Amino acid sequence: MELGLAGLGQIEPGAVTAFDASLGELQLVSPAVLRPATLLTGFHQELLSKLPLAALTDAPRARWADLWSRSLLACLPKQPRPTEEPIEGAKLSPFMVEAQHHRNMVSAVIWGVLEHGGKQRVVRSTLSGWRVDALAGEESWWAVLRGFESALREIGERRALTVSGSLCSSGDLILKKTAPGQPIDVAQVASAAMALTVWPQVAPTDRHPAQLAIPLFINSAPTRDEGVLSVPVGDGLVPITFDRLSPLQGLDAVTVAKSDRLWGLARFDGGAWSFQPLAAQAKGAKTPSGPWEIIAAAKKTSETLTVLKERAAKLLRKKS
Repeated sequence: MELGLAGLGQIEPGAVTAFDASLGELQLVSPAVLRPATLLTGFHQELLSKLPLAALTDAPRARWADLWSRSLLACLPKQPRPTEEPIEGAKLSPFMVEAQHHRNMVSAVIWGVLEHGGKQRVVRSTLSGWRVDALAGEESWWAVLRGFESALREIGERRALTVSGSLCSSGDLILKKTAPGQPIDVAQVASAAMALTVWPQVAPTDRHPAQLAIPLFINSAPTRDEGVLSVPVGDGLVPITFDRLSPLQGLDAVTVAKSDRLWGLARFDGGAWSFQPLAAQAKGAKTPSGPWEIIAAAKKTSETLTVLKERAAKLLRKKS
């Protein structure tokens, strides 16, 4: 509220750092406020990295206004919450993983086909963990692996999961217990998912066009016209963009350009549609490139975390 009153074009660093103590408390509260805590942490770090501004025109006012509005909505009390249905022993076949991150948080958004009660539907499950600065590069995945290692290992090996938890009316799956299932062909699962009619719903507070993310499986090679890569969607071509692609995704433009199968998300931002690739399979390749390899190849332990724990233990022993 203080930022809103001051105006985004006249923010001083002191107005942001004053929120440090409140932010620290918010990060330690129950998982019920994890989403606003994550959003505010990223917004807080972005503001500090840009301030002080050399000129008012240096402020990305549209972006900051969107982040501020989203943060305010996330913190409003008595928001309508989706209903939850307990599930036990359902089959989840993950066909796509989106890596998301900012400096203090890493998330794996899992898209898959859930078979439950004799029905199939496309669901998403977001697995998140706080990240410390010492975790960099591919080790950043350990922010999520620490809490969901078993599930992510199986997803990385392209296996189905037997899951228990809660299925929200929004189409979000809250995982509580998982067990490994049979190996799956992620291309076949993704292709079958495109024909299903039951998809995750967008909550009223998430209906800003920039937040649209529609999973797509493109079973054809991208085309190049005047240096722009595009994929066929419906009756037209949609450009491929890489601006939202996390370095943790394990994908690059060269791999995408040489592929003949693409997994990704249709996005709408700035008044136009685009395609955000998440995985790609090159011609003749047996398996697609993407986060699966990184997750599957991640070491059983993080060397950085091991060193940090040893140092913390030594400090505690000295104090005692």
